[in-house]
Amino acid sequence: MTDTSALETRLRRLEDRDFIRRLAGLYALAMDDRDMNLVADIFTADAVLTWKGGSPRYEGREAIVAFYRERLAPTGPSFHVTHDQIVDWDGQDADKATGLVLGHAETFSGGRQFVSAIRYEDFYAREDGVWRFAQRTLTFLYQTPVDRYAGILGTRQRLLAGDAPRDAHWPISKETGTLL
Repeated sequence: MTDTSALETRLRRLEDRDFIRRLAGLYALAMDDRDMNLVADIFTADAVLTWKGGSPRYEGREAIVAFYRERLAPTGPSFHVTHDQIVDWDGQDADKATGLVLGHAETFSGGRQFVSAIRYEDFYAREDGVWRFAQRTLTFLYQTPVDRYAGILGTRQRLLAGDAPRDAHWPISKETGTLL
C-alpha cells in the first residue's frame, strides 16, 4: 500500500521545483523587458541581491528594484538565457530551498555589445504561498565585449565590463583552490 503522505510530499516537491524553475525564466524576462513590477514580484520583501565577493549588495525588494531601474535605464536591448537549474531542498523547512542557475546574457551598454556566462547562486523562499528569490548572487565566468570574446577563456581577467578588468569568479580548481 502506498503511503499517501509520502506521495503527497513527492508531488508537492515536483510542483515546487517547477515553480522555482519558472522563477529563473521570469527573471530573464524581467531583465530583458525592463519590467520592474515583475522584478518586485519575484523577490521576497527582505531579499538580498549581491555579486560574488559581496559587493555591491542590495537588501530588500525596494532596493533591488531601484538598483535594476537605475542600472538598466541607460542600456540597450538584452537577451538573458537560462540553461540548467539545480534545486536542493532545505531539510528543516519545506518553504526554503537553494539552487544554482546556469545562463548566458547578451547585453548592450555604453555603445558596446557584451556577452556573459553567468551562474546565479540562489536561495528561494515561499512567501505568501509563492516561491520567490530570497537571495541571488551573480557570478561570472566571463563578461566581455563581443570584439574581445575570442580567447577570453585563456585569461584569468575575464570580467571586462566596468572600469578595469577583473578576475573571473569561476571555475576554481578543486585541488588547488585557485582560479582556472
